[in-house]
Amino acid sequence: MVPGRAAPLEPPVSPFVLLVVTAIAGALSVDNIAAGLALGLDGVDSRLRRRVATIFGGCAVVAPVIGIGLGHAAAPLAGGAARLVAGLILVGIGAATALRTQRGPASGRSIRDILAVGMAVNADSLVSGFALGLSSLPVLASISIIALVTTVLTVLAVEIGGRIGRRWDRGMGPASGAILVAVGIGLAAGLVR
Repeated sequence: MVPGRAAPLEPPVSPFVLLVVTAIAGALSVDNIAAGLALGLDGVDSRLRRRVATIFGGCAVVAPVIGIGLGHAAAPLAGGAARLVAGLILVGIGAATALRTQRGPASGRSIRDILAVGMAVNADSLVSGFALGLSSLPVLASISIIALVTTVLTVLAVEIGGRIGRRWDRGMGPASGAILVAVGIGLAAGLVR
């Protein structure tokens, strides 16, 4: 250590550890990608991009931090229940989105709705935070990589969903709602992790 310099928060991270954490981040992003596609189907604008990037990225940081903070003792209790609650939240939001868009313009893209979706699909990150806190993986680097990968993949999924919606040139709200319901059922049943 150099005199007068603070010790680093974490030791340097090897390329292998970076690869492992990136793979974990990719696995944690599967439901975020599906939600991003669903949010983008009914049209994409700069406001939606900013909201999704900010909210999903924030949830991807906050969820593992909370998970680490809660600790190992609560992990067995939260594991199954977190997925079930997240799944039910997505089913509700998806059904509401499909019903609202049947009646008129899409309104399932408010900050409140996007926040609820972001929290629901990042519940797995909360549970993974327990394991992360117990592992030898570097916590700060892991959380940073998870947040970056999740945010980038979700924003890309929103763009792809927007292109699909434009190509079909119809209001894709019902399809968006159906995708959220399907992801919610998958989360609740433990099929999507």
